[in-house]
Amino acid sequence: KKLAELVIKQAQTRQRASQKVEKKKGSGVAVLPGKLTDCESRDLALNEVFLVEGDSAGGSAKMGRNKETQAVLPLQGKPLNAWAATPDKVAQHVLFQQLAQALGLPSPTALPDGGVAALRFERIVLLFDPDADGIHIGALVQLYFARWLPAVVEAGLLCLCRAPMYELVDADGGVHHALTPDHRQRIEQSL
Repeated sequence: KKLAELVIKQAQTRQRASQKVEKKKGSGVAVLPGKLTDCESRDLALNEVFLVEGDSAGGSAKMGRNKETQAVLPLQGKPLNAWAATPDKVAQHVLFQQLAQALGLPSPTALPDGGVAALRFERIVLLFDPDADGIHIGALVQLYFARWLPAVVEAGLLCLCRAPMYELVDADGGVHHALTPDHRQRIEQSL
């Protein structure tokens, strides 16, 4: 019974993946996941992709990006803890499949033949909410890269953006950003 449930679940996952809206790159060569808002430049050395937490963050990031060189991929759901997972589980995880497809990887657990030089982007920027959920998702994505694509980390292509948790406005209209509750308290005391 468990084997039958597993087979059915995997078949449903494959079926959902095949029904996803796909976008063809201008050259018609690469097929990209439907949620990726790609950049216009064909110069891979200039291109970067922002991995953001969900559709709402994806919308904000899309509006504030440089369309020429910056792509945005909203990640859906919570990533699998890829550090302890088997290669099969990582390869079957929809989030990692979409990420691999966007980066131009042959699979979520392997770099292309040209290594990091063959990736579609020069930088991969993780941009998550500064709350506990965003920090957790960011940590899981970092674990994925560290475990399965360490060459990306070693080459310095993985970047982390730390968004401020608070925005404070002083009496003169000056804006201050605080990264933590303690940092906020220090700023409030100095105002």
